[in-house]
Amino acid sequence: MPKLTKKAIDEAKPGAARQFLWDSELRGFGLVVQPSGTRSFCIQYRNAAGRERRMMLGRYGVLTVDEARRMAKAALADVAGGADPMGDKRAYREAPTLDDLFDRYLEEHVGPHNAAAAAAHEAAQRDNEAAQKAVSDAERRLAREEEMDSVAASLALLVEHGESLGLHDDHCPLCAAHRTSEEFAAGLAIARKRVASLSSGVQAARNDLASAKANAREPGLTLQKTAATVQAHADDLRSLRAQEAAHVEFYDHWKLDHAYIQDPEGLELAVASERDRLIDLERALLVLEASQAVSRMSSVESNIAVLRDDIEKLARAVGQSQSAVTAAREIERSVRRVSAEIIDERLAQISPLLNELYQRLRPHADWRTIDYSIRGDVRRFLSLKVGDGLNPQFVFSSGQRRAAGLAFLLSVHLARAWTPLRSLLLDDPVQHIDDFRALHLVEVLAALRSDGRQIICAVEDPALADLLSRRLISTATQGGRRVDIELGPLGATSVVMEREIYPMPVGVLRGVNSA
Repeated sequence: MPKLTKKAIDEAKPGAARQFLWDSELRGFGLVVQPSGTRSFCIQYRNAAGRERRMMLGRYGVLTVDEARRMAKAALADVAGGADPMGDKRAYREAPTLDDLFDRYLEEHVGPHNAAAAAAHEAAQRDNEAAQKAVSDAERRLAREEEMDSVAASLALLVEHGESLGLHDDHCPLCAAHRTSEEFAAGLAIARKRVASLSSGVQAARNDLASAKANAREPGLTLQKTAATVQAHADDLRSLRAQEAAHVEFYDHWKLDHAYIQDPEGLELAVASERDRLIDLERALLVLEASQAVSRMSSVESNIAVLRDDIEKLARAVGQSQSAVTAAREIERSVRRVSAEIIDERLAQISPLLNELYQRLRPHADWRTIDYSIRGDVRRFLSLKVGDGLNPQFVFSSGQRRAAGLAFLLSVHLARAWTPLRSLLLDDPVQHIDDFRALHLVEVLAALRSDGRQIICAVEDPALADLLSRRLISTATQGGRRVDIELGPLGATSVVMEREIYPMPVGVLRGVNSA
């Protein structure tokens, strides 16, 4: 007999009948080769009674040789300890189920108690029914006796009335029959005796009814007790059924063998085995968690190293950004300084032109010149000054401030020689300005127009519009254009009138004909 190995099993050929290959190392461990080619592991042993048993362990392929050998060693070790694995399987298959055990318990223990209680309950019901029948009979007799007693009372009244009347012409006053005095007296005696007999049965009937009720009280109490006993047994039965269902559900939920119902010690051993297996699983889980924690720590450390590299890169980038910001700020300050210097240079160029225009517009009679000052290094502020450093904003009227502002704006426009624009657009420049300074403004604009510039001026006064059209000309024969604009009902502007206005002929005021 060779040792069972994978090679030996694979080389085993099926024959016409079933074949057995036994292991040379583990006595009782073997392989069954079916004619169909199916190979299965088995063990063969003798139980404590000396009977030979053969138990299949599983098919080859599902079990490896080493797994089957370990199972065989464990089973044969149990056999050596007095166990019978095959007999246990048969006993398990033949073991009663929980329903069978419950039915047997009901038949052997609960049934006799319930039968005795049911018999006692039936006997109590019969006794109670007999007692209740006796009470009913006594009640009916009492009713009859009371009815006869009322009849006897009526008869007694009638007899007393007849006795009080007496015979009348030897005739009975009650029945009008002919009677002698002796016969009348004998009839009254008989009537009284009958009345007495009728009324004497009421008390006896009452006594009989009381006795029947007293006798019925004990069977009623007995019936209540037996009914309570039967109900208690029914409640116990329902409770047992509920416990049975709970046990079945418990065993099914935890996949417990129903054979343990009759074997508490076996159940305790199985529970202990499961508890040990659970402890082993918990330990394995702790080891797995520890290994996973170590793995996570390694991953976290690698991530930390990557993050540190990223932080260093970001720090270098931040340093470079800060250096760039510092350089940009320095450039900004340089640009602002250069811009300020350019503004100073341009204002220095504007200053003569500003004073010239200021003198022509004549905003104020006392202060004939105007100057400016700039303050601030980064953000520059321009301030105009007249006299001893006075701000025109506080000493000029609104018209004077408007005239000074026009002088500044016109000087800026004229000083921008680099621009290709030759048009000047003014929106109501004479607002808040008196007529005297308005005429000065017209003369200044006429001088600008003579330089070939286009001047577009919006005013509200039609006479001032005609004056500007006549004065703002380039030659003596070239006229100005006046356009009247009006706001429509929908908020849109529209041209109401547009016409050419020519200059006045030379010498028209002196009455000289220019032709």
